[in-house]
Amino acid sequence: MVSLTRDQILEAARNAKIERDTLQVPELGGQIWVRGMSGKERDAFEEGLRIRRGRRSGQLDLRNFRAQLAVKVIVTDQGERILTDADADIFGRIPAGVLDRIIARCTELSGATEEEAEELGNVFESPEASVVSFSSSRSRSAG
Repeated sequence: MVSLTRDQILEAARNAKIERDTLQVPELGGQIWVRGMSGKERDAFEEGLRIRRGRRSGQLDLRNFRAQLAVKVIVTDQGERILTDADADIFGRIPAGVLDRIIARCTELSGATEEEAEELGNVFESPEASVVSFSSSRSRSAG
């Protein structure tokens, strides 16, 4: 196997495409497009979950996190976001299982292995746990 140079690695990063695909969501009445996240996007989302002040400073605030993540990754067929961060409050009212499917698809599209996706799901079920990052090394694109 050939070792990549710095220039080749950076060129690949510059040209990386974030994969997106459809997801059937009968509970919403049809299908939606879901996109993966880049490492940078994922880190920013995880950092936004951290409490900044008070006794719980540094801990995770997981209130409505599923909807907060889902509104970031539901897109048009061209990859443009449909929902805003402010929509998470309303979107969080849909069944948790639907949100879990959206997040699972995003995780898969982001290049996580099945084991990493399962570990990530376990982390978000535990308020005391720290956030686990996952690899977004695969860069496939639907367009």
